[in-house]
Amino acid sequence: MSNLGTRVKQLREELGITQSQLADTVKQSYVSIANVETSRVLNPRYIRELAKALNTTTSFLLDGAATNKIIVDEPVHLLR
Repeated sequence: MSNLGTRVKQLREELGITQSQLADTVKQSYVSIANVETSRVLNPRYIRELAKALNTTTSFLLDGAATNKIIVDEPVHLLR
């Protein structure tokens, strides 16, 4: 069963970035990222920034819920 730390590490590795690179993106120290990945920190105050940097949702990071996040490169205009 995966937890927050496992999911963060897996997504970070899939993106091919280091703990230091992720830390720079979310404006934290690499030790903070290491603490999340090793489950020393279970609910970081920068969870939104982590989700954005890892291209996922906070729900997925916190509870593993499947994400339906859609990333759009260009604006989409819906017709009424």
